[in-house]
Amino acid sequence: MKLSMKMVLRTLAVVGLLSPSVLPASPWLQDEKKEEKPSEEYPAIEKVTEGFEEVIPVADDGEKSQSSFYKLWVNKKTDQVLAELPKDFAAPEQRHFIATTLSGGDVFAGLQSNDFYVYWKQYGKRLALVAENLAIRGSDDESKASVKRLFTDSILVDVPIVGWVPRGGPVIDLDELLVNNAATFFGGSVRTMKPNLSKVVRARAFPKNIEVAFEIVNSDGNLKVLHYSISKIEGSPSFKPRVADQRIGYFTTAYDDYGKYEEDETRIRFVNRWHLEKRDSSLKMSPPKQPIVFYLEHTTPVRYRRWV
Repeated sequence: MKLSMKMVLRTLAVVGLLSPSVLPASPWLQDEKKEEKPSEEYPAIEKVTEGFEEVIPVADDGEKSQSSFYKLWVNKKTDQVLAELPKDFAAPEQRHFIATTLSGGDVFAGLQSNDFYVYWKQYGKRLALVAENLAIRGSDDESKASVKRLFTDSILVDVPIVGWVPRGGPVIDLDELLVNNAATFFGGSVRTMKPNLSKVVRARAFPKNIEVAFEIVNSDGNLKVLHYSISKIEGSPSFKPRVADQRIGYFTTAYDDYGKYEEDETRIRFVNRWHLEKRDSSLKMSPPKQPIVFYLEHTTPVRYRRWV
């Protein structure tokens, strides 16, 4: 049997007769040892954040936290906000939830507007915010493969990477993402007429979410406050979804299953419900581990608060 020199060298190395240092350089060996340093492709993070103040993250107990979901910096002179995404932002399990609220400048201010289930995808030196297709799914191998090929995800917006924290994540301009693309998140009735007149109203960081708000000049000249809540989606193994009965008026989350054939089976509906767990599982009725808490806005008239 005729052996190539490469095969001979590898065989000798495997049985220990040849030191790895004697082996010729191989691209696949070099790639494994190469340490990726994307931060070297961008300006120093100190230069990028010059004139900015870091937003100190707060834990659930109100004390200073060592971690933040997105690290935030605010420039009070230019009303600009920068954010560092998580280091593993591109990992398959990184799914983020964005809830938007018009918190000022609207008759229905305070009511949540839209919400998005998204993930980040890198294209060179730009990041795209991608909405996963959840409306069409498959329940068998054939339908899953078909749905994956035909019903793809959608890019909502994309922004440039302005910097990269060494041993950390990419840095983006939140004004570019959330102010300049307000219509994408809030609909056509909200459109920034003069982005250079926007102001930062709130920027708070927590271990699992960030809360940011901007005052903008709408296309009709009206001042509006746009509030964004961005949090990490984490699974809850103890939660059990409950199939909805369409004869009962639940609020539902639904999708079409292309693995089903009967008309009354293709539409799958689940009840939107609170995730409540018993504090004491041995009891038939038990107080919850985490109760539902409602807050009344301070603008609620005192005479109505009891009834609200």
